[in-house]
Amino acid sequence: MQGNRKKILHVLFSGLGGVSSVVFSIIEADKEKEAEHSILFYGIERVTEFYLAKCETNGIAYSFIQKKRGIDLKAARKVFKEYTKSRPDYIFLHNMTLIIPSWMYVIFNKCKIISIEHTANSIKTRLEKACSILSMFMAYKIVLLSEEYKEELRKISGLLFRGSNIHIIPNGINTDLYIPGKITEIQDIIKIGMLSRLSITKDHVTLLKAFRNILAKDYNVKLYIAGDGETRKELEKLVTEMSIQKYVTFTGILNEQQCIAFLQELHIYVHSSFSETMSTSILQAMSCGLPVIASDISGISNLIADGNNGLLFTKADVIGLTECIVHTINDEGKRMRLANNCRTYAVENFSHYEMLKKYLSIIKL
Repeated sequence: MQGNRKKILHVLFSGLGGVSSVVFSIIEADKEKEAEHSILFYGIERVTEFYLAKCETNGIAYSFIQKKRGIDLKAARKVFKEYTKSRPDYIFLHNMTLIIPSWMYVIFNKCKIISIEHTANSIKTRLEKACSILSMFMAYKIVLLSEEYKEELRKISGLLFRGSNIHIIPNGINTDLYIPGKITEIQDIIKIGMLSRLSITKDHVTLLKAFRNILAKDYNVKLYIAGDGETRKELEKLVTEMSIQKYVTFTGILNEQQCIAFLQELHIYVHSSFSETMSTSILQAMSCGLPVIASDISGISNLIADGNNGLLFTKADVIGLTECIVHTINDEGKRMRLANNCRTYAVENFSHYEMLKKYLSIIKL
């Protein structure tokens, strides 16, 4: 049985992001060792220590190729050499920009590409859009996270759209790890949090402004912003200008256990964003049984049914977000119902076991 296992090489960006969580969730779900998994980290940023530690702890073979900004042909050649060294049966390509060197390897070797789209169509560069189109012709199978994403890709691709090899597989998370904490009722301080990369695609500014409004209404609240990135200094400056630094904590980068503990300490999870493909952070918050308030955008609205397993507000709408938070604080019954519905929805629809099952089914076709 061991000798018949397929070798899967996951290729993904080396920096922070939800993709790494998805990849580790796929591997962790494979308790029966139906495939042999390894990881190739690729990108400008070095691999974070806790990703490396996770590989070591779980016995996952890994390698890292650092690239320069822009097109780096030398790094692409190193990717080809890594393929030759690891000789996978399947390349799970979580990084579309490597479709050409991946395809060049495949045409000379017995290997197939499973191309997995994670980048929101609305923020793709021209290169990324071109690589998405090329993937339709070069990959064995293409995985998209939702039907909405498929329709967006159809519009981008025009006459070049090829849907015969497309499969819809939503991201999943380890629902055995991300579980509700002991905090349920609000005793004293109301803890609100958001977990994401600090970048221009996330709308922390709207969250901070709404939080200032909540403070002005004399609620005893604290805001915790987890993650790091290029907008951190700008956000910290804004917090100081609004004189709310006493009530806002920037936690910085958190490893997985810290992320779980962070979510389990919150009463309300808020995800204010301009662009998402499928938010891993929201899935993690749902799995931890938190009521979720989030921007009404593609990549989120397909996860949250407004009023059922969360609340949606118009993106960048400070007043709308303020009202959602106030309503969630004041109505304990609804807050608990949303929390329970979130946990149930995550377990039933986004378990890492279900995700693995769907991935294995397409490579067994």
